[in-house]
Amino acid sequence: MTAHGSHKSYRPLTVLTYKLENFLFGLDPVWFHATNVVLHGVVCGLFTILLGRIFSTVPLALVGGLLFSAHPIHTEAVGFSLTHNLSPSLILSLPNCVGELCS
Repeated sequence: MTAHGSHKSYRPLTVLTYKLENFLFGLDPVWFHATNVVLHGVVCGLFTILLGRIFSTVPLALVGGLLFSAHPIHTEAVGFSLTHNLSPSLILSLPNCVGELCS
């Protein structure tokens, strides 16, 4: 972070996923986009589970999960590889919310 070319941003999970993608697939942008789509799908599934725990009805949870997955605000998180930092943090925090509701 003290290097001249550094962007002064400490996001270890984001850097780790970028390095893992680069190691596995190289710099092909198709794989960065595919990873964002998969991560968004995981977040939508976890969000649907969270809604199921909150409302205790499957149809309402599915409708809420579908609205969450298709909402236009998420186009940036899925469409651009530079916004790769939101999905991993949600993947780590949503199970905690579900766990809190179950206890």
